[in-house]
Amino acid sequence: MAFRRRMTSTEFDLTDGSTCVVREAVASDLQTIVALLVDDPLGLTRERADDMDRYRTAFDDISSDPRNLQVVAVHGDEVVGALQ
Repeated sequence: MAFRRRMTSTEFDLTDGSTCVVREAVASDLQTIVALLVDDPLGLTRERADDMDRYRTAFDDISSDPRNLQVVAVHGDEVVGALQ
């Protein structure tokens, strides 16, 4: 039997007194996630922000697999990190 565990958001206090929230990624985060990938030194050579269809397909495939979880780190209103 397959099941999907849902993540609840978790807050972390940072040393500067601000808070970072880690939560499950949603489709509206995708543009920012791709921008983070493109900005990474390794991603710079293999990622392309001009082909969002392939990222949407991958995001949907990963999200529909109960063995996977995609999360983002949010500082203020800005997504600053992502992981799967």
